[in-house]
Amino acid sequence: KPKAFVAFAMGGLLCAIVMMLFQWRAYGNPLTPGHKMVENAQFAAEHHRGVFGVLLPSWDAFRELSVGAGYGFFGLSPFMWLGLSAAVLLRARVRTRGRARETLGVSTLVWMSAMLLLWLINAGAIEWRAGWTIGPRYLGAAPPFFAFGAVCALDYFANRERIKLHVPLRGVAGGLAVVSVVSIGTVSALHDTLP
Repeated sequence: KPKAFVAFAMGGLLCAIVMMLFQWRAYGNPLTPGHKMVENAQFAAEHHRGVFGVLLPSWDAFRELSVGAGYGFFGLSPFMWLGLSAAVLLRARVRTRGRARETLGVSTLVWMSAMLLLWLINAGAIEWRAGWTIGPRYLGAAPPFFAFGAVCALDYFANRERIKLHVPLRGVAGGLAVVSVVSIGTVSALHDTLP
């Protein structure tokens, strides 16, 4: 819908103009990213490598970002594993028909692609582990998308006609949510990683 797209673009443009005004006042150029102006000479030099400090992704960084026991995204919040089960929605025959089914598949493809891109960019960042508190802060955009995927997948599995899984799925989801809250709460109360 062109009208909705124009409204979305105008809202984004408003934020971009405000940010460019800030960049211009702070750094003398509206297109200069602020991290290029860090006071620490070592950090400044690192951010001049690659594209704003991002090189090709590292498998070790990707793995640690994902499943690192002390600070990885899925390691600290096992509930988020349920979001990956939404991959079945890409081709699943859900109970909805027509546009709703197509929208669910497309939205799942979009958020999963966006999250893969987020992981790859962060796995290529020179300082991929720097400055984390309460898990990987660079992945701070991920929880809503994985939670959306988890809810959609749980709904899909719970409404299967052949097998009724309401109770076991509620138990699994509730248990993983409690473990996630406890692990993140423990980390935030004690240290920036689980020892």
